[in-house]
Amino acid sequence: MFKAPSNFDHNEWFILVSMLLLLIAFIKMPKSMPKDLTLSIFLFFAVIDLNADVLMAASYPFDFYTITDSPKLEIFDVLVYIVNYSIYGYFFAWILSKWKMGAGVFGLFIICWSGLTTLIEWTSVKFRVFTYINGWTTAYSSLCYLFIFFFSAAVIKSLFYIWDYDARAD
Repeated sequence: MFKAPSNFDHNEWFILVSMLLLLIAFIKMPKSMPKDLTLSIFLFFAVIDLNADVLMAASYPFDFYTITDSPKLEIFDVLVYIVNYSIYGYFFAWILSKWKMGAGVFGLFIICWSGLTTLIEWTSVKFRVFTYINGWTTAYSSLCYLFIFFFSAAVIKSLFYIWDYDARAD
């Protein structure tokens, strides 16, 4: 079904270690959100990240980077979308639910979270989880993250409204 990696090397190890760290952090953090809302957040971040990567890393319309060892979907790509991106997105949503933010703090939060994500991507590039091509740089990714997290915050706030969830009421 999904292609196995051609070589089990440093990018697969990076994915496994980061997945393990994210899972441990997720298990240890307090669970205040309902399970249905958590699942909605997980699915949202898996889908948005998969779509962003397909748009920017597929051969058409763009081809800015390759994920892991091959342009074809590998099992480790799927693990990144389902586990790593989903849990990382959940942390973003959890912070949004816990902190009451005015416009200025919210903007600063989006900038800081985008910066953290850019740093994580830069580290991923060093481990060849991503291989840039056609002039793509981490700076371009950071601009994309600003848009993605601003959009994601709007969706997350909508999910909170739909699920009638207010963490500050707990």
